[in-house]
Amino acid sequence: MKKVPVEYQVSPSVVFFLVNSLQVGVGILGFGRIVAKMAGNDGWISVLIAGITVNIAIWVIYKLLKDGSGGIIAIHQELFGKWFGNILSLVFILYLFLANLTIIRTYVEVIQVWMFPFVPTWVFVIVILMLAYYVVSGGFRVVAGICFFWSYCSKLVVLHTFLCD
Repeated sequence: MKKVPVEYQVSPSVVFFLVNSLQVGVGILGFGRIVAKMAGNDGWISVLIAGITVNIAIWVIYKLLKDGSGGIIAIHQELFGKWFGNILSLVFILYLFLANLTIIRTYVEVIQVWMFPFVPTWVFVIVILMLAYYVVSGGFRVVAGICFFWSYCSKLVVLHTFLCD
């Protein structure tokens, strides 16, 4: 196994917030309402099934990445061949683009509803994309630091929302 260079290493406490930021995003704002609306009092069953499904997906990912042959594009080409693997990778890239578009739009909607209702949407989209580029170009440690800061602040916002309502 290759050793990770020092400039890409982060402390274990920051890794906790990095994983937390990967799992919890802007969807937490409406998660409880959506689950209660769709499942009613049986919402805990859907949460349990989702947790089991995620664990199975992580196990499959570990099995596929066991030999360290490369990223997802290499796995697609190895499992499905050159042409269909590339088409599948293109579909996956499109999915990631649309997922990011949805997340950015949700953040903009939250900002517009709570603070600036008369500012056009495209202004916020450009500002968020510029900030994202600035953070990602700073390297992995900067991304991990932002995840730490964002996770900490979002927990305070959620706590404030529950205590003040």
